[in-house]
Amino acid sequence: MNRFGPAALLAAAILATAMPAAACSTDSGPAPTVTEMIYVDADGNTVAPPAPEMPEDGPRGAPAPAAPGSSAAEAPVIALQFFTTPDGQIYCGVEPAGSFGNQDARPDFACVTTTASIPKPVMSNCVPNITRLGGAGALGPGWVATGVCTGGWFFRQDSSQMQAAEVGQRIAVGDVTCTVEAADAVQCSRGAEGFRLSSSAISVSGNDVTVS
Repeated sequence: MNRFGPAALLAAAILATAMPAAACSTDSGPAPTVTEMIYVDADGNTVAPPAPEMPEDGPRGAPAPAAPGSSAAEAPVIALQFFTTPDGQIYCGVEPAGSFGNQDARPDFACVTTTASIPKPVMSNCVPNITRLGGAGALGPGWVATGVCTGGWFFRQDSSQMQAAEVGQRIAVGDVTCTVEAADAVQCSRGAEGFRLSSSAISVSGNDVTVS
């Protein structure tokens, strides 16, 4: 019975030692002994040396493989409830006040700018002398809307207390993820719904429920 297994190598190798000949000796002493490692199997047959063992996670010191779809340059996500773009002209946050997209339903997240050159929306539920802004994007459960009508400030946190984001920064506001694409532009999404708001334009994707 082969106690080493079908492909096992003997742990102990045969050491073939070439003894120095007298003629090879020098005044400084005998010639060095040359040792050769020979590997044999359980039947005494000479076999090739075994391959060096590698760790299961690859060669030591090798970098871990990147996750699918990830990028080494991708910025980490930080969690905030309120923030502004780097230029301080777009305000974003949770539980915004006002009517967005001419809807009675209240969104749970929005971004608004008061300086954008975006045309004011026609909003039937916006009474006279109430602020109407086209530079607004909002996300509700399964929907996105643009434009806002409000009689006051949009968020429960004052703009002076909102943290200014940096270009390239990724921000998680609950289950909404925003990317600051430029000093005056931000893109926010949740699932299939999202919007991109800048100082000059707004665009949306997904279920747009805006009523003009």
